[in-house]
Amino acid sequence: MQEEWAEILTELKPWKDTGTFIVAGSSVDESQTILDDQSVKTMTMKGSPYAKIFEDKIAEWEDWLSYTQQLFDYFVKV
Repeated sequence: MQEEWAEILTELKPWKDTGTFIVAGSSVDESQTILDDQSVKTMTMKGSPYAKIFEDKIAEWEDWLSYTQQLFDYFVKV
């Protein structure tokens, strides 16, 4: 799943003369799709009895996905 993010570039561009920035291109839509898919996959893995040995990595990845989701939500809201 981490490899999918290597190809995602999120670019911020200045918005007019306001001193603020916007997310450029379709990266938000693409990122949101990946976030949704990977969140479901991560929850599925987390519920598997075979995932116990990967519990720390799964929790770390789940935290990263959650943080990334919050960040994109903030970008879209503003």
